[in-house]
Amino acid sequence: MTPRSVFQPVRKGALARYERILRAARDIIIEQGSISPLSINQLANRSGVSRVSIYYFFESTDQVLQVLYDQAVESLEAALTEDDISDVEDWEAVVERFLGKVIDYYHEHPVAMILSLAPVSFTEVNQQNRRISASLFQHLVTNSRWEQKASMLRACEIAVEVTDAVMRKSFIEEGHITAEFQQDALIAFISFIKATNQHQSPINNKKEISL
Repeated sequence: MTPRSVFQPVRKGALARYERILRAARDIIIEQGSISPLSINQLANRSGVSRVSIYYFFESTDQVLQVLYDQAVESLEAALTEDDISDVEDWEAVVERFLGKVIDYYHEHPVAMILSLAPVSFTEVNQQNRRISASLFQHLVTNSRWEQKASMLRACEIAVEVTDAVMRKSFIEEGHITAEFQQDALIAFISFIKATNQHQSPINNKKEISL
């Protein structure tokens, strides 16, 4: 059976209940430090919205988490896009600045960190990493004159996945991303790129990627 889509409220009263449910979910996740357990009863008690009304908007708690996850990814992507690092040219410095921005965002938005580093589905993580990779790759093309080709984008995607695994280990073991793990994540990214020799590619020729 295909899960139904999340109901998107329009009327003021329904929208208020919808937001109360999401706010309750965020509060519970922060208090628990994880996404599990999260139950409809918890949401009803915390939000003051009846179980029946919650089911009107969401088929399950997984759908609640999906909405929160989608919002977190969009917010993170916007934050990364807005970051001006035009003053940085060295590709390793660009990566370090970018990674620091991601980690700062996680620390400022604990729900996003929990949803990203202790996810319901690793399919979602892969999708998020691809979007983060695309943003970082664009910075590297613009600032560090990386050649804009598919092989370099793919190398960036894999390096981001490796880095994500290091950050996830830090979150699982420490409950946040420590300075030591942040450095390990940076080293992991740079080491992978150097191992593939992608950073030694010719100066960007401004051609579009053909995927």
